Amino acid sequence: MACCPAWAPSPGTLIIVSPHPDDETLAAGGLIHNWIRLGHQTIVISVTDGEAGYSNWPRLQEVRRKELRAALCILGNGLVHIIRLAIPDGQAVRHMARIERAIRAAVDGPSTLICPYENDGHPDHEAAGRACQSVARSLGLPVARYPIWMWHQAPPSTLADLRCGRFWLDRDAEIAKAQALQCFASQTRPPAAAPIIPPHVLEYFSRPYELFLI
Repeated sequence: MACCPAWAPSPGTLIIVSPHPDDETLAAGGLIHNWIRLGHQTIVISVTDGEAGYSNWPRLQEVRRKELRAALCILGNGLVHIIRLAIPDGQAVRHMARIERAIRAAVDGPSTLICPYENDGHPDHEAAGRACQSVARSLGLPVARYPIWMWHQAPPSTLADLRCGRFWLDRDAEIAKAQALQCFASQTRPPAAAPIIPPHVLEYFSRPYELFLI
């Protein structure tokens, strides 16, 4: 990981597979903003509604869907297409065939798949990552994987031998991503519980670049 050159997707559709509302913004919010600004089609496949985040929060899935829409509106000016699968939070591994079908259906011409790292340390992330890798192999599509949980659950040596690329953000993209992340109050500022994404974790996703395994 010491040598991590600049990277960007090839022109075409960007298909971002997000296990829970907020993963797409944490990992690729700046990329989404820039891709829309360049006039390219951008699709977010939202695998679950993230309803298992807090067991005592009624209708949390509705809150998180609203947060997702608000964040993507900031990042993409209403132009990001959301495909909601509504797979039960925590059960993505039981629905990998459905995830694969959704990804295949979203592919229309040159596309790049952006998906979770398949060894990220969360079952939904890993299942979604494996499903995306399977589709990428069968269709011959480029794929870039993003770590989320890995940043704060594993030593840096875990990623030492993996090829990576940095997508650098300009100031407009940094500002848009910071504003979009503020939409996920249920994860960063919950009313009566510890945040799932505390400030020290947010720091990993507040850098002037986004890192992908390529």
